Amino acid sequence: MGRVATEDTEVCEHAIKADSRVSLCWASANRDPKTFENPNTIDLERKLNPHVGFGFGIHKCLGATHARQVLRTLLSVLAEMDVKLQMVKGDSNIEDWGEFKRKVGYDRLEMKFS
Repeated sequence: MGRVATEDTEVCEHAIKADSRVSLCWASANRDPKTFENPNTIDLERKLNPHVGFGFGIHKCLGATHARQVLRTLLSVLAEMDVKLQMVKGDSNIEDWGEFKRKVGYDRLEMKFS
């Protein structure tokens, strides 16, 4: 997953020019030894946690799996009831950085049940 630098900056002693595309490494999220003591250890009691968020994509918090299961169950029940779903309106969320364009979901999604 990438981002585009909005200004000249430096990341971990590496110069990044404005408008340069940079990649993020998920494996390193919240595992910075400069920030966390024992960064590779799961510590549910850890108090200092300046979360690293990447801004879009599949959400990975503990509650996300539960929310997906609830939605899966709802859709299964609606399907058994022969309920029809129809997308009325969908405002696509398009990430646009010049030559790089991609759909990253919807800003708004309106559905009709019948």
